[in-house]
Amino acid sequence: MVLSLDLTNLETDIQNMICWLEDKNEIKHICSKGLYLFRKKNTDEILYIGVGGTKTKDIQFRVNQYYTPCNEGSKFFKCKVLEIEGDSVDIKWDIFKREHQKNWENIIQEFQVGVIPLKEYGSKELLYAEALAIGAFKPKLNF
Repeated sequence: MVLSLDLTNLETDIQNMICWLEDKNEIKHICSKGLYLFRKKNTDEILYIGVGGTKTKDIQFRVNQYYTPCNEGSKFFKCKVLEIEGDSVDIKWDIFKREHQKNWENIIQEFQVGVIPLKEYGSKELLYAEALAIGAFKPKLNF
């Protein structure tokens, strides 16, 4: 037996919940918990999905990590965006710091961040929502 799921409606439902921001600082006025999503500006393809508001890190803190060149909290994402090759994340991160860190602020400006506020969710529910959204969109920078 093959399990086949039609995620079309789920993807559309999630798309309708996303609040795309012009400036990442708008997040503080919207929510402290939920999902954050990245896409290239002027495109619809969601490239990355993450979660903020679990245990200690609110969504504003998590998104700021992606914009800060030297922050290691998002090194996997930064290395994936730049398609840095290497055997381990640490090797890739060393390459990033040497060759790309100084230009990161220009590179991240090519992206737009969106949020799905989920203020009523607990930590486990937030992680389930993240997994569901990743399953629906299969964003290439999450893998």
